[in-house]
Amino acid sequence: MIKRYVNDFGQNTYLHIEKKEAVLIDAASRSAAIKKDLKDAGATLKAVFLTHGHYDHIANLEEILETFPVKVHIHEEDEDFLFAPSLNLSQLFGKSFALADKTRIATFAKDEEFSFGALRVLSHHTPGHTKGSVIYQIGDALYTGDTLFKGSVGRTDLPGGDQETLAMTLARLKGNFSEKLRIFPGHGEESMLKKERRENPFL
Repeated sequence: MIKRYVNDFGQNTYLHIEKKEAVLIDAASRSAAIKKDLKDAGATLKAVFLTHGHYDHIANLEEILETFPVKVHIHEEDEDFLFAPSLNLSQLFGKSFALADKTRIATFAKDEEFSFGALRVLSHHTPGHTKGSVIYQIGDALYTGDTLFKGSVGRTDLPGGDQETLAMTLARLKGNFSEKLRIFPGHGEESMLKKERRENPFL
């Protein structure tokens, strides 16, 4: 089961539930709806996985951590975003986001597999939008953050962005992943990798 929550930035936060285990992809939506959907499904949230550290994807991380006793997984290249408003860009929205509790953060440096009962999360480092951008694969679902959108890709003119690096990442997406994967982007509607390979001009 996949639940999508869209915040005021048009950002998609996803709750992925398999049997009684669940993970949250990004943390920018209010915890009340997430808590209700977990209760209705009889599931327990096991972890939060961040695709990158920009404010529109972490806006409600503090609230999520106050509600759920879980770890937050993020690539080590984007860890500093969680503690620096100048990097996470919260200042652009009149905010000053800096996570208070560093003990809840778990970083990783390479592609890894995380297991929670029947639920397996595969991380794929996909730099370009930021140095630590990651996409997560759960079964046939690919959560692409701001790396790949339906018909487009993430911008590279923000802190940590690099156009040439993103081009190399997209080449990997085009050649090394099954075209049967469903795409769940950080913004906009879902798609299929097969469709994006055929119609997305950046692929």
